[in-house]
Amino acid sequence: MQDYIEVIKYLKETIGVKHIALGFDFMDYIEGMEESNVIGIQDITEIGNIAAALKENGFQEEEIEKICFQNAVDFMKSYL
Repeated sequence: MQDYIEVIKYLKETIGVKHIALGFDFMDYIEGMEESNVIGIQDITEIGNIAAALKENGFQEEEIEKICFQNAVDFMKSYL
């Protein structure tokens, strides 16, 4: 999980929070595709672990909301 958070921190520094959005391709409903590449987010029930890890790594609540939700919504409203 920490490597995943480090990538998000790097993106924040290089392109800014408003350009980061998370999207997950959980494939646990397909036989043989149950494995996750990130320990701590094995399936949809563990998504909250990302927000907690971001907070532990100094991200503000507003930044976490943007990364985990609002940026994706804003993108879809603008381009779809």
